[in-house]
Amino acid sequence: MLRLSAFAFLCAAASGSLSSAQVQSYLIDSNNDQLYSVDLTTGAATFIASTNNNNLGTPAGLAWREDTQELWTIDLAGGEVGTIDVATGNFTPVFQTNLSGWQGFAWDPTTGLYFLANQSNINYSLDSVTGTLTPFAASGASLITCLEVDGAGNLFGIEFSNRFIVQVDKTTGLATRTVQTIGGFQGLGIDPSTGAWYGANTNDDSLHRIDPTTGATTVIGVNGSGVTFAKGFDLVGAEGVRFLGRGCDDAAGVLFRMTTLGAPRLGQSFSIGGVYSTSVPYFLIGGISDQNWLGIQLPLDLGLLGATGCTLYTSQESVLGPLPQSGLLTSTIPNLPGLVGAKSFWQGLHIDGAIARPFPMATSNMAEVTILQ
Repeated sequence: MLRLSAFAFLCAAASGSLSSAQVQSYLIDSNNDQLYSVDLTTGAATFIASTNNNNLGTPAGLAWREDTQELWTIDLAGGEVGTIDVATGNFTPVFQTNLSGWQGFAWDPTTGLYFLANQSNINYSLDSVTGTLTPFAASGASLITCLEVDGAGNLFGIEFSNRFIVQVDKTTGLATRTVQTIGGFQGLGIDPSTGAWYGANTNDDSLHRIDPTTGATTVIGVNGSGVTFAKGFDLVGAEGVRFLGRGCDDAAGVLFRMTTLGAPRLGQSFSIGGVYSTSVPYFLIGGISDQNWLGIQLPLDLGLLGATGCTLYTSQESVLGPLPQSGLLTSTIPNLPGLVGAKSFWQGLHIDGAIARPFPMATSNMAEVTILQ
């Protein structure tokens, strides 16, 4: 990682609105067909709305998409994949898998695919644009009941009865067992910035912290509020960070994306940067607006310049680099109370003659960073 002395231009943004330090999370109960929010510090669930509408029979998994700010689910019995309105519980079907028996469901921002686990012990990918469902070979696992992608793009799941945490190969669907945990997990959320694992467990209707290296768990608290069978659970973003928009592919066809490590808290270390597969260096753009830059409305379609499929999301008050491939900038956030609530917007960009575009450029999605107490 590279070292950056401070996010100097954040001081100019310190008048921004305050933001809660709490990562949001959602839980869905497939017995009572209800959507809840969950307090990650207590485990307590708060009822939002019924999801018993538009033929959503048995929701089996939740997946939050940062790029579209949508909550997605899949119907265990009916096979529909679609969105749930987080205010009203209204289900909107988008794709039909024409299969039943769905158990785990996760969104992968690094590939633009959904990954699905079926009780047949076969894993699948689902194209988020076309709805094409692709089966893998037998996974080698036994009843994966939750799936989640971590901040590095790794796909994990947990076997319901055998209690093993598994890492799933995203090209073959093969599940490799790592360590044993407790049984009963049917929802998994991983904070992409801190790496913290949270699991919703139907054996005790409680929220747990899970140590992915040992499998050890800590009960955070009982869900309550009538939760009887949490069949899906996911986090909304990371502490102080939202990933918005979508990057475009590098020369190898791999999506260029932003990533962070740590939470942007006063006095703490925080890292940010772009991730892609080729060896060319990149520039990290930092701005204080995602709406306007020098009179140009954002986001801006860079296809106008020949960078087909790429988008500029942020103003450019700061351009850092060139940085080595996938290098992160690390800084200790100044311990200045006036910075709390300051927002900045970050995006990666590189030029590579091997990219098959009229203008050979690739850009990442955008990371919105809010300084926390």
